[in-house]
Amino acid sequence: MLTMWARLSRAPRRCCSAASRCCSSQFQSVTRSSVLIYLVISRTKGVDDRTILLRVLFVVGVHFVPMGLAHGPLITVLGVFTMVNAAAALRMSAAPLPVFGVIDAVLKSGFGAVMLLAYPVLTFT
Repeated sequence: MLTMWARLSRAPRRCCSAASRCCSSQFQSVTRSSVLIYLVISRTKGVDDRTILLRVLFVVGVHFVPMGLAHGPLITVLGVFTMVNAAAALRMSAAPLPVFGVIDAVLKSGFGAVMLLAYPVLTFT
C-alpha cells in the first residue's frame, strides 16, 4: 500500500529514522494540510470567525480525501461529507454555527467508530 501511495503522491519511498517511524509522504501530507490552513487563515483577513472556522473545516475535508489511499474508502467518503457540510454552512449564513459543528462532530465520530470496528475489512486491498 505504501508503494502505491508513494507513486501517486510522487513522494520518495525512503523512510525517516527508525526512531521517528514516519515516512516522507506522511510528512508531506501534513505539510500540505498545514499550508492549506495557513492560506485559508492568511487570505481571509477581515472576515468573521465563523467563515474562517468553516473554511478550515472544509480544508480538513480536503485533507481526508487523499488519505483514502492509505486508510480505505470510508475516510474518502468522510472527507466528501465534511466538505459538503462546511460548504452548506458557508452558503447558509443565517443558520447557527453549532448545528454544523455538531454535524461535523457526529460525522467524524461515527465514521471513526465504523473504521475502528470494521478494520481491516473496509480497505482497498
